[in-house]
Amino acid sequence: MITFSEEDIRQLALEHYGLAVTVAALNGYDEQNYLLRDGLGIGYIFKVADESHGLHFIKAQVSIVNHLSKSPVAGYFQHYFLNTDGKEITRLVIDGKDYYLRVLSYLEGHFWVNHTDKSNLLMEDLGRFVGNMDKALAGFSHPAMHRHYTWDISTTMDAAQKLQYITDHERRSVNSGKVDPLSPFQIAPLKNDFKKGLKKAS
Repeated sequence: MITFSEEDIRQLALEHYGLAVTVAALNGYDEQNYLLRDGLGIGYIFKVADESHGLHFIKAQVSIVNHLSKSPVAGYFQHYFLNTDGKEITRLVIDGKDYYLRVLSYLEGHFWVNHTDKSNLLMEDLGRFVGNMDKALAGFSHPAMHRHYTWDISTTMDAAQKLQYITDHERRSVNSGKVDPLSPFQIAPLKNDFKKGLKKAS
């Protein structure tokens, strides 16, 4: 994926969303993220994903957020800002490769990770929120929302095949001890009964 500069994003926001903004790059995992601020100080999140995700997966993300935006927890989630064509997703083609742009509202506040003193009250509030979100997603499904992730506990045994590449015997033994209890013989019979955040469409 090419890296979009803050100036690139500023121009794209104006061209495709009619937003005249300042831009600051943010951290990202799978995507490139940017914080936008308009002249009134209103914040937005600008996201760029490449074609490795696939348009169907991007649409699944949009469907989840739109579903939550109509739920009792709507006030705790971002909302999509539509492009000049009235759509949530903007497709951009650069050098024959697809990039997908989205703009969401920005939730003002402080990041949980930056709170050094997490009180019991704050913990309870987080637990209550996650429970309400889980309830709001009950029964929701999208055919494209299921991806294979190595760190997904249901695919832990995939990591067992890579233990041989840990040359240090002690470290290999420690990691093997974490993988072995999740062997197919112990997990496979129970896996379908495990609760997951979102259910796969039938």
